[in-house]
Amino acid sequence: MKKGFLLLFAAVFAFGTASFAQKQVKFGHINSSDLMQIMPGKDSAQAAFQAEVEMLDADLKAMQEELQKKYTDYQERQSQMTELIRKTKEQEITDLNTRINTYRQSAEQRLQEKEKELAEKCQKEVEKAEAVRDQMLTVADTPENRKALQHNME
Repeated sequence: MKKGFLLLFAAVFAFGTASFAQKQVKFGHINSSDLMQIMPGKDSAQAAFQAEVEMLDADLKAMQEELQKKYTDYQERQSQMTELIRKTKEQEITDLNTRINTYRQSAEQRLQEKEKELAEKCQKEVEKAEAVRDQMLTVADTPENRKALQHNME
């Protein structure tokens, strides 16, 4: 993370220095979406998100397998069941199906929240980089610094 930030800091500083060396004032620009794609923490954030997806997927798959097993068992034995047992099994299947749907909706919401949380964390890092860039441009854009840069370039 520090390497990425230092690299970004050096790039912004080099850009700022080069612009003053040309005797023109240029403003730094950070493309936030490009920066978010190359951020050092992006891979770990994606890995955390993928682990969450896989965990929820495994739980959902287990519930669906249980439902399939109960439904298959119900179909095979339906003709042998009494009315009370048949209705009980049907209710079990219906309840499990409802639980699966509720779980699926909850999981989707949870993943959306996790994705939002990770995106906000990355966005904060981008905002920090932009603040550093703005600070550097403000500090570098003084008559004394321009004269010093011009003198050093001569």
